[in-house]
Amino acid sequence: SQYYQRGVVDWKPAPGGGPHTFQRRLAWDFIGGGLGGSEDQGVEPGLLNPNSGDDLGPWGHKVSNLAVDGTETGFKGFFDRLGGRDSFGFPKTDARPDTHPDAVLHTPGKPKDDRIRQYFQSAVLEFHPDSPSDPVKLGLICDTGITLGHDLYGIMEADGLAQLFDHFTFSDQTGTTKPELRQFSHTLYRLDCPPESAVHVGDLEATDIAGAKQAGMRAVRIVHPDADPATAADATIRDIAEVLPVLRRWGVQV
Repeated sequence: SQYYQRGVVDWKPAPGGGPHTFQRRLAWDFIGGGLGGSEDQGVEPGLLNPNSGDDLGPWGHKVSNLAVDGTETGFKGFFDRLGGRDSFGFPKTDARPDTHPDAVLHTPGKPKDDRIRQYFQSAVLEFHPDSPSDPVKLGLICDTGITLGHDLYGIMEADGLAQLFDHFTFSDQTGTTKPELRQFSHTLYRLDCPPESAVHVGDLEATDIAGAKQAGMRAVRIVHPDADPATAADATIRDIAEVLPVLRRWGVQV
């Protein structure tokens, strides 16, 4: 078995016997779906979304950018960009607050509140109405090698990642590489972001961190196990997943 953020992949015989196959266990079903000793919270057949969206799966629920009360959540756009059914599984509820009188599913051990959530087999999407009106923008500064920026963009687009970024700065297109100030100032200009409001995340001290600090940005360095830990970065992490807690400590609403 191998464990991921969104589920578990097993290599084992099919149910009832037969040859070994890859089988996926979905994360929510091990929290509130009755698997692994968890409480089976089932689905919500009586609470359906009247708004437009994609009907998906066997339980009559849809993926929509609107909640049952018409609140715009953007859930469908997020669902589609990050892999759809293959990533999230089927919806077990429509988008609604846990405090809705007909809501059945909720995260065990957490109090119910008015935030809008939609429960899938593999994940729970949550809408934060108190998020800032100016969202966090994502930019990529890439020193290209044999593979050119146009080709790298095509790969990211095919994987559904390019749509998450607001700007790309590729060295083969600008004619300079990190830590040159131009790479960072150009990116900040295209993102319409002052340097004091920007954070650069990278793993190379001499290019990522030095360039970001020269541009007046805060810097987060990913320190690999075999790397020299000495750094001028404002924070260090071991894995990219640790970025969000760092940003929240700095007051960024993400």
